[in-house]
Amino acid sequence: MLPGPASSGRRNASGSFGALRAWLGSILEFLSNSKFGQWSLHTVAGGAVVLGLLWFLAPAKEDLPCAALYRHRPRTLSPNETNLPAFNNQVVHITGNLHDVPLEDPIFGFKRNGVKLSRHVQMFQWEPVGRERYRKIWSSELIDSKDHAHGHLNPLMMPFKNHTQFSLPIRISGSALLNFGRELNHHFDNFTSMAEVTSEDLQHLSSDLHGTLRVADGYFYRGRDMRYPSVGDVRVWFEVVAETQVSAIGLLRAHSIRACDSDNHKKRGKYSAGKTVEARNEALITRGTHSWEEIRATYGKLGVETKVYSCLRMGLLLTLGAWEACGIAVLAARKYSKGNKL
Repeated sequence: MLPGPASSGRRNASGSFGALRAWLGSILEFLSNSKFGQWSLHTVAGGAVVLGLLWFLAPAKEDLPCAALYRHRPRTLSPNETNLPAFNNQVVHITGNLHDVPLEDPIFGFKRNGVKLSRHVQMFQWEPVGRERYRKIWSSELIDSKDHAHGHLNPLMMPFKNHTQFSLPIRISGSALLNFGRELNHHFDNFTSMAEVTSEDLQHLSSDLHGTLRVADGYFYRGRDMRYPSVGDVRVWFEVVAETQVSAIGLLRAHSIRACDSDNHKKRGKYSAGKTVEARNEALITRGTHSWEEIRATYGKLGVETKVYSCLRMGLLLTLGAWEACGIAVLAARKYSKGNKL
């Protein structure tokens, strides 16, 4: 009986693997038995150890202003500082209250004082969860239902969109008129709180929205009953960043606290600990009163993944070093034994 194609292919693969193994074995035998091979191996291993140590001990790049933040004390700045030019282009630490201003939503007329006002819109829609299976959920995005089964269609568009507005610029209360650069606006996302809609807010609705919305559980609601929503019902709520105390470390430019890489925002690189410059070089903003030491302790520590990475790297270097030392010891022992024989 003739062998089939499958068995022939397995024999060819086995033969190729055997040839590769024999070739590698001959190379290893040459390297281990010849003086040239042994010294080549130890030279490569020694070079790897030296390069690895240089790589491990290499300091962090310092081509951006805030690199010094992790070793030197930033200058503490008062919100009422009268001599700002003395701090210009330096890393500073400041604690103060955000200066809130009246903010108004352009569609709903919703008014609150703060430095940031966000509108969030959700619509009740069908969502596919499997083949010919659906569930109803609140979603901020329109769920395309053109391929849904009959009876599971969603509206063709969202009636309103999400919207965010800031006081421009976001300022710190005080006679120094300090503010934060726009590139730092995302830091204030963590300071938001829900601003509940009340019946008084209905009075500020435009004429085309009067009678179409009601107030339910702190939301503007369009539909019959929020407890039993129907597909197409809409709810709108707001979040605000109100006046609060913050502590920050960043680069002072004129009257503005900026990200430390504000002049080279697209620049990227790596620190010796494995963290990117972008993560290390951003301005640091926290809620509450915190000293620069507390802020640095919060943001400056290496993450668990970086510690594991450093340990693995050091383990590899120690292994290479131990192997190199053992190899040299074996060579020395062989040379000594040959000398005694002679």
